[in-house]
Amino acid sequence: MKSVTKKLHLVLVAVMLLSVSGIMANTNFKKNTIYINTADDLVGAWNYTVEEVDYQYRTGVLLITKEAGKYNVQVQLSAGNLTGEEVDVKGN
Repeated sequence: MKSVTKKLHLVLVAVMLLSVSGIMANTNFKKNTIYINTADDLVGAWNYTVEEVDYQYRTGVLLITKEAGKYNVQVQLSAGNLTGEEVDVKGN
């Protein structure tokens, strides 16, 4: 009986160690991290809050970068990112 109990404990420890290594390897847990390529020239980054919209769009980060003479706009939300298309900048 002791042999079976020891084996069961060993199996449980092995399963826990394997589970922890899988969780620790997950790099997508950084929910509020902003990644900017070094080739991009950051024009500005703003935290925003909007009322009277769906919950998932209420808060986020607005990023504007300029790369190779073109402006790029990205809205970073907790559920994912939205990228602007055909961005025109008029004036300053």
